[in-house]
Amino acid sequence: MTALLNDTICLLGVFGMAGIGKTKLMEALSKRVKQEKLFDEVVMVTISENPDVKAIQNNVAKELGMRLDDSESISCRARRLHDRLNQTEDKRILIVLDDLWNELNLEVVGIPKKSRCKSYKIVITTRFQQVCARMGTDLEWAVPILSKQDSWILFRKNVGDVVDSCQLETIAREVVDECAGLPLAIVALGRALRKKTVPSVWADALRRLKMSINGDLMRVVGCSIKLSYDFLPNEVEKRCFLFCSLFPEDYIINVKEELLVYVVGEKLLEDGEDYFNSLEETKGRLDSIVEDLISSSLLLGGYDIEYIKMHDVVRDVAKMIAFKDEELKQRVEAGMDLKRWPEQLESCKRLSLMGTNIMCNLPRQVEAPQLLTLILNDCNGFSELPFDFFKKMKKLKNLDLSFTDIASLPSSILCLVELRTLRLVCCRWLKNISPVEKLEKLEILDLSHSGIETLPEAMVMLTKLKRLNMYNMSNLTCISPKVISSMCQLEELCVVGVDINTNLSEVALLANLTYLEIGILNLECFSSNTIHWLKLKQYVIMVGCLEDFLLTSSEDFEFDRRLYLSIPPSITVSNAIIWLLRRADFLFLSKCNDLESVVQLDPTEVFKYDKLKFLMVFDCSEIKYLINSIEVEKAPEISFSNLEVLQLGYLDNFRYVLPMSVARHLNQLVKISVWNCPRIKMIIASDNVEDDRDKYVLPRLKILMLRNLPALVSFGRSGLVFYLDSLEGLSLRNCGNLKSLPCRVTQQRLSKFKGFELDVTLINLLEDPAIKHNLEHVVEDDGSSYYQK
Repeated sequence: MTALLNDTICLLGVFGMAGIGKTKLMEALSKRVKQEKLFDEVVMVTISENPDVKAIQNNVAKELGMRLDDSESISCRARRLHDRLNQTEDKRILIVLDDLWNELNLEVVGIPKKSRCKSYKIVITTRFQQVCARMGTDLEWAVPILSKQDSWILFRKNVGDVVDSCQLETIAREVVDECAGLPLAIVALGRALRKKTVPSVWADALRRLKMSINGDLMRVVGCSIKLSYDFLPNEVEKRCFLFCSLFPEDYIINVKEELLVYVVGEKLLEDGEDYFNSLEETKGRLDSIVEDLISSSLLLGGYDIEYIKMHDVVRDVAKMIAFKDEELKQRVEAGMDLKRWPEQLESCKRLSLMGTNIMCNLPRQVEAPQLLTLILNDCNGFSELPFDFFKKMKKLKNLDLSFTDIASLPSSILCLVELRTLRLVCCRWLKNISPVEKLEKLEILDLSHSGIETLPEAMVMLTKLKRLNMYNMSNLTCISPKVISSMCQLEELCVVGVDINTNLSEVALLANLTYLEIGILNLECFSSNTIHWLKLKQYVIMVGCLEDFLLTSSEDFEFDRRLYLSIPPSITVSNAIIWLLRRADFLFLSKCNDLESVVQLDPTEVFKYDKLKFLMVFDCSEIKYLINSIEVEKAPEISFSNLEVLQLGYLDNFRYVLPMSVARHLNQLVKISVWNCPRIKMIIASDNVEDDRDKYVLPRLKILMLRNLPALVSFGRSGLVFYLDSLEGLSLRNCGNLKSLPCRVTQQRLSKFKGFELDVTLINLLEDPAIKHNLEHVVEDDGSSYYQK
């Protein structure tokens, strides 16, 4: 921490062996500097053994709130990043580059040289001290192993108080001593031995550790991971763990879109006793297994609940186990240059070349009669596969050709009579899919972002299909009649960005649908027949102007039942829409120009069955209220009662956000954003009751953003000062007529805020003028504001 505050140090090198905790240390450091506000922005990017400069640039840009064009050259993208970092003299940025294996040219990436170290610091982590030397670090720091006392504390935290018994404490301390102070080994063994109370189990673990290690520290880590694997409760969990090693190093695995697909293909979770009737059941079991593997420290949680990754040392051990296991026989050549096609595949069951740069000729025919899974995802170096490529893979269950440049599928794909899953994501040059229609055992077919132009009539043969993804197939011009309706076992369907209007009646006939993602351009085409949609548990349904719906932020993906509506004038809302509305937890309204209030959508029930958590109303010219006074009288206490996020923008006639009688019941609301609404004078409109307890409304509100509201006078009725005790972020921009702040802002409260922005015209509304000294004045194109330092 001291080095980061030293202006003479710009590039700091942190090195230490695998499993010693470099990444965890950097995560803790990033969290601390954010909390203590030592840096304005923290960028943490994983580099790995085979760095991809474009991927590194994308990750850095994402952390900085930028978006780079993939079509641009590396040098052009580097200049944009360079300029962005050079324009931050008023901000301090910490850049953490984790897990370097070799020297990385920062200038090629777009990170400026270390001549202006006051505005940013760079920390690199690596296993090798010589990498620090080659990078020219100003200071190097070796991560030490844990002391005996710290090792015991960490072990006990993971294993639990079972080691406090007199029977186990002595042997438990011996186990910890064998871990040699390496955190990864200590945590893995602690999780593996948790709730183990029989002394002989501990004695056996200690014996195996001592036999395997022989003084080699890296073998300490490997042996502890192998023991954790051995302690997994069943073969199903072991198979799922080993399957995750098929992905490249540091790869972020999408559980639903990738891992689940392969699991379904091989029926990996079915062990003779456990059988799954649906994708939903399979996903539920897989989620449970993934959670167990994370709890065992064999997998790492990702940035989102649907994503996981594997520590590179754990992956190495998993690859070794899977390669030696006669039953599994996995081969992984992922994320590297492949100069020679893998040989001796006769007994191989799984082959992953994901992310490989293939620099050799593809074999005319692959001799792999036992192969169950073949992953060629994101392989470079070929645009077509030899005609007989698949001829001797007749047992293949999973085939992934996503993100490749293939322009056609070879005729030998017809030999894959056992194939259950096929992924062709982002195969943009692929126009014709006709060979696939003969693969009658297919259960999952992913064509998203592909260049396919038509779904031929012969695809009616795919009657066992359970998931079909056609997201953003912009070249698709024809879906032959009866193709969709013939897929009678379909449980999940995605057809956003595809003209489905003429096939909509077929979609309505799919009796087993539990997940539907669909875009419908014309509201009048929306079927009123929803009898077969009663099983829908998740949906994303977009009706009308799809372009506006792209404005929603990533937070909408937290919701299961999303409805996007654009309703032209004089169009009646059908019963089908109302049925979906009453079950939606996310609602986006755009260009609904006949509506005066949101509640008009369902006037008979006035949101009586309200499950809504997210509401965004955008560019609806006639709308004046969310709920008007007459509607409020019917059911004020239940209207929007579960709302968590409220966003309102470009509403020319909007008068106020909420009546007080409704606000009193919004105990779940955490975010309000209102912008470009020229007639709004008040956020919470007064009613006829003046209750002093009204100052406690919105008890969970964390973020309040009000921008470009020229008529806004106050947050609530005159004289009422709201407490808003949970508020963490406040932004007031271009609200020049505002007479008072929504809540009191004191020095103490400001220090707890994660974000504060105040228009320069409102600075005098602060009760304590001294607060101004803790703010930074910034002049921007659309005005000037004070920001929290």
